[in-house]
Amino acid sequence: MSLCSKQTYRYGRFKVIQKPARAPGVVTAFFLHRNDPWQEIDVEFLGSDTTKLLVNAYFDPGNPGAQCNFGNRGTPVVIDLNFDAAEAFHRYAVEWEPHELRWFVDDHLIHVRAFWVPTPIPNLPMAVFCSIRPPRASELAETLRHSELPAMSELRRMKVWEWCATPPDRPPIVKETAAVLCRDRRLRPGQEASARRVLLGRGAPDWTGA
Repeated sequence: MSLCSKQTYRYGRFKVIQKPARAPGVVTAFFLHRNDPWQEIDVEFLGSDTTKLLVNAYFDPGNPGAQCNFGNRGTPVVIDLNFDAAEAFHRYAVEWEPHELRWFVDDHLIHVRAFWVPTPIPNLPMAVFCSIRPPRASELAETLRHSELPAMSELRRMKVWEWCATPPDRPPIVKETAAVLCRDRRLRPGQEASARRVLLGRGAPDWTGA
């Protein structure tokens, strides 16, 4: 099951307040993604151990439309959260600039990935996704067991800040961690919704309002 923004974004701050599913063989993900070429920025929870967070970035070169979609593993890093993310809602955010990626948990910086360490930073517009799914490889989050279903992830809020202008190719000379933010866009129009639940069941997945 996956939610996707209709609009694509290039650089900014992307944030969710959510509670991931706790079940072996299930991955709860908040990420930016595109194909042709494949580029991606990930925040993932492995249902086999929701005390850890997996962050990742994929970069394939080329201009929009380039058939360059190598299925490599990116550059994953597993971070110990020191709490069980499945027990309560927490804030998770990514800041994306040409020279750097930054990941935050409850407004605390937890990981920084610089340009060319070991690959370039994604540089093309991407859509924003929130999903719950079985992994492609069982070694990532163990094997999905029907006895653990249905598995549920709860999403309370998703927000996107888009930079006022395309940031420079080199880091700005400022003391602040991030550039100035100009627009606050929700992925859905209208008033902020109450907590929503994404269900992964034995049949077809379903998206329902709380």
